[in-house]
Amino acid sequence: MKNHFKKQHGFSMIELLIYISVISAATIIFTSFTADVVKRTARILNAKEVTQNSRLIAARISQEIKTAKSIDALAGDEITLTNFNNEQVTISYDAANNLVELTNPNGTIAITNNKIRVTALVFEQLTPEAVAFQMTVEQSNATAPKSLRYKLDFTTTVVPRPQLY
Repeated sequence: MKNHFKKQHGFSMIELLIYISVISAATIIFTSFTADVVKRTARILNAKEVTQNSRLIAARISQEIKTAKSIDALAGDEITLTNFNNEQVTISYDAANNLVELTNPNGTIAITNNKIRVTALVFEQLTPEAVAFQMTVEQSNATAPKSLRYKLDFTTTVVPRPQLY
């Protein structure tokens, strides 16, 4: 007797459907994972930028206060100091542009950059020897999705130490 059944080559329809389903599920899982990693990386980079710039601004303000001979005026978002060269230095908050500016006899410079916005800066005289300042720093892109935004509230106290400088 002859065998009338021929040996078939290839895949059956059910095998193809199973294969496509498995590949589709793996692709969806991989795409979801990749999107989550990209979002987390963007949030971490925003947090890093805000944190680094906050530290830089705080260090500059603290250094100016520490090395001041005297605190001449202090009014909310502005402090005026006399430095060791007997020059007047003013650190102020420009709310219209979300900048912290340092003014000395050489001119005015912004001690913030365009990657962040300072949304609040307040100076407070705690004692004749101590000044506290509070600042709020955010990323500059205010229209970023809420999940990617990062904001940092920062408070510190500084004591002038002119005898050391």
